[in-house]
Amino acid sequence: MHSILMPHGLRSGADLIACATVREQEKFLEDIGEGGLCALPFLFEFWAMPHQLPPEGDWRAWVVLGGRGAGKTRAGAEWVRSKVEGARPFDNGACSRVALVGETQDQVREVMIFGDSGIMACSPPDRRPKWIATRNRLEWPNGAVARGQRLLMELELWEVSLVTFPMLPNAGVAGKAGDLVPEETAALRGIAAAIDGARTRLMRT
Repeated sequence: MHSILMPHGLRSGADLIACATVREQEKFLEDIGEGGLCALPFLFEFWAMPHQLPPEGDWRAWVVLGGRGAGKTRAGAEWVRSKVEGARPFDNGACSRVALVGETQDQVREVMIFGDSGIMACSPPDRRPKWIATRNRLEWPNGAVARGQRLLMELELWEVSLVTFPMLPNAGVAGKAGDLVPEETAALRGIAAAIDGARTRLMRT
């Protein structure tokens, strides 16, 4: 089972089935079979809302703006899955090194890894990574590794709480001078602008 994220512009499979006739729903359950039913809870493209899908095209930064319950953590966890997992449990995925970056190490562990919508909860049993507490990292069956530290590797996932972080007067996004290429600088400025905008909107509510 390999999660292939649903193209933009399409309704989710769950939405289509919910709107189908009873006979169509029964046929879907008959056709998918026992194996398909077992896999269905872990096929994110079947359940995803449009804003939980990654942008199209060649991009370097993806910002999901939303408050509590908007599905940010689930979107991030499933995106990591789509990059790390292969077609079979021990097959290599597109990335083998992941950095999980949060406001604190505790947030990374308790929300992004062990949260209700975190990586552990979203992963099927045969692809679920192991948490190595002594090394502060996740290890997948195919050898991929994710660390909860501020270290840029092949793939980086940042999660910023738009309920708390934007409300901090001195909160911001910055990088060391000389460490970023122009494209990265532009992306960083875009993230900072998005956070500033979210802070402004939240303060008005």
